Amino acid sequence: MSNMSKGWRLIEPKSDLVYRVRGLPAECNEETLKTGIDDAFSLREEGSPVRIHSLAASTNSVSEKTATISSPALARRLTAPSEEWIFEVPSQSLTSCLEDHAQARVIIDTHFQGFTALYTPPAEEHVVDCVAISGLNFHAFNSFKARGMDHMWLRDDLPKDLSGARILLYGYDVKISDTDSFQDLEGLASAFRSLGGLLLKEALIHMSRDPDARAQTFSEASATHGRPGENEAHDIQAINSTHSEMVKFGIGDPRYQLVVGFLKDFIATAPTIVEARSHQSNNPDYVEPSGDLTKWLAPRSYECSHYQDDLHAALSSRHPNTCQWIYRKSVFQQWLSSEKGSQAALLWLHAIPGAGKTVLSSYAIDNFLSESYLDASQNEQETFYFFFNNADSEKNTPLAAARALVHQLLRSAKVRNKRRLIEELETVQRNSGQSRALNFQTLWLFFASQCKHLTRPTLVLDALDECEQVHVFLSDLHALVEHGSVNIFATSRREAEIIKFLDGVQDLAMSPEKVHDDINAYLKDEVSLSWGFSNAFVRSRIMHICRGIFLWVELMLEELKSEQTVMKIKDVLVKSKLVKSKL
Repeated sequence: MSNMSKGWRLIEPKSDLVYRVRGLPAECNEETLKTGIDDAFSLREEGSPVRIHSLAASTNSVSEKTATISSPALARRLTAPSEEWIFEVPSQSLTSCLEDHAQARVIIDTHFQGFTALYTPPAEEHVVDCVAISGLNFHAFNSFKARGMDHMWLRDDLPKDLSGARILLYGYDVKISDTDSFQDLEGLASAFRSLGGLLLKEALIHMSRDPDARAQTFSEASATHGRPGENEAHDIQAINSTHSEMVKFGIGDPRYQLVVGFLKDFIATAPTIVEARSHQSNNPDYVEPSGDLTKWLAPRSYECSHYQDDLHAALSSRHPNTCQWIYRKSVFQQWLSSEKGSQAALLWLHAIPGAGKTVLSSYAIDNFLSESYLDASQNEQETFYFFFNNADSEKNTPLAAARALVHQLLRSAKVRNKRRLIEELETVQRNSGQSRALNFQTLWLFFASQCKHLTRPTLVLDALDECEQVHVFLSDLHALVEHGSVNIFATSRREAEIIKFLDGVQDLAMSPEKVHDDINAYLKDEVSLSWGFSNAFVRSRIMHICRGIFLWVELMLEELKSEQTVMKIKDVLVKSKLVKSKL
């Protein structure tokens, strides 16, 4: 490396022990802190001056700051087994702004328990808090630090990439090595996958009842989800790493780009959500539905808002920059601008199984909801949606859809007289004489009647082919459009019963040609990320035999990940041609 150009400096891999310093005066800055610690521990004399990695306002007091520091020599001064050291410090040694007699109680520790502020934006720019919680038996700070390096992405990268966010860690003191609370590892695993998730459990439960709340769960690619009782509103995004390595992002790590992309999306919607809530709280006509009413609408196995889980699950499967082709189709643009009651107000998208219809639906829904939030004062569109699922008896009937759609009406910010709507639905509930809503026609007529009071109601229905008694539902959909109540975007396979009812409506075929670029973009990233090389043969071979079936591509990549060499991967692909030809 001796021939490197002047000004270039190689970053040598190293990983010094990191200390947290609490109780620093608010007037303390990096220069005075560095001088104070170097002098107090004689670090410069050993040629190992302290490095100040972060200095931010504490969470518990605006008059204090918290820092993260490191120095090999400091590790020789502050020795184990203790993890915390408390000092009475003349404040003037940390800042020149205080009187000589002022004292500060400074705490230096390595356990990082409780909250640690890594970055605090200026008050006028502060939009959200980003709190990172480590898993069970993992260190609060080191869990997020790159292996063998000082780089810690939450501290060193995120403040630059996530403007407006205060970055916090939360650590807790739990060790299971000596506990007899669980008789075996299987019992432990069934109780919780990580205590970090347990700490968030209550927050997620509350979020599932909040139409504006979003959480993102990042997990190792091999993790399984969807177990009974885990129906909170959250997204799940697989990361191709082991559980212990999955958030140890290095410099330029592509996994970091994935995570920061989701976080930026969260922050983009935060101001409009706050504004909308402020408007609701100041609106004398705004009222929340009673618990009895929501229980009446809820299915047996889920909370009323289960449709949000389906939306978020589908969105988490979408690869960046895919699905955008639909906005370039003239028939979709015509539907977007169509008047209620017109012939173009119903658009039917159809495709073969596994083509990605549900992900495309979620993309459209997410766009509609975002546009409505970001321009709440001008955008009169109100979006309702439902995902049919023939594998779930609570999600495969017209009644299931009607329950979800009426619940979305109750949560709508565009309903001008929420009190009137709730009172009318309470009357319907009383007249039913039932503890749960069981009559599809009653709920459907209520939904249709209320949509007439909305300026631009839009209904997205995914997987009509997975709906039982779909002929009944399709008749009611036609009536809803003809009466000028709502514009509808529906997706399904091309099945005879659906073709019979939707013959003559505007339609859009999701052909292999339309999803070609989406699959190609997905393959380009996934092949490179999974095997560490970008093999054009692998991509072109899969593109040639997939015939537009996105699901088949995902399953094939999962199979290929188990192979270790290019030749074995090519062998699997050659054999897969025979399998594909039988589909």
